[in-house]
Amino acid sequence: MSSLDDFRPIPFYFLNTTLPEDLNAKSADEGMRRLKDAGYGGCILFNKPPAGFDQELYLSAFWFKTIENFLVAARKYGLRI
Repeated sequence: MSSLDDFRPIPFYFLNTTLPEDLNAKSADEGMRRLKDAGYGGCILFNKPPAGFDQELYLSAFWFKTIENFLVAARKYGLRI
């Protein structure tokens, strides 16, 4: 059985920075809260080089911590990633 949440748009959420303060748990929570408040059902996290994660940082420990921050925040607000 589906709910109305199944039909909400799920846009790209561009990771176009690698500044730790922009990708920490607090910032991820704020971003996911804004998506929820705007009526979205979630997002597709999308790395956007060259300002985002380059070959050196992509799939690094920092990358996975960033993804974890967004997953935890999305779960908190009932959003899909």
